[in-house]
Amino acid sequence: MLDEFFQKLGLSERSNIKVWPLGGDIMDQLDLTVFQKPHKLIVLIDGDPGSSAVRKRFITKCEALKVPITRLERYAMENYFSLEAIASVMKGQMPSEIIALDPKKPVSDNSALK
Repeated sequence: MLDEFFQKLGLSERSNIKVWPLGGDIMDQLDLTVFQKPHKLIVLIDGDPGSSAVRKRFITKCEALKVPITRLERYAMENYFSLEAIASVMKGQMPSEIIALDPKKPVSDNSALK
């Protein structure tokens, strides 16, 4: 998703941008200095409250290394997509009666929003 976003902005041609998605339960185990030395590093963290202890440790490591962090307000990356985009990707899994998504819940838990 971010790769396509960078490409549409024309950043892929001007910069060497790499995205490494990390699962919530392993992010605090990563040695960020491996990436930081040869590259400028930034961190984007979603608002998912799961794995909060792991996320806090990861944020502490980032702060110690002076790695900029952006924390998303919504639950996860997919909560920033339109309902039409999510329905298209989910191919029939999204009930047609859903007219809005709650940005504070996982997309999969939005079936109650009608």
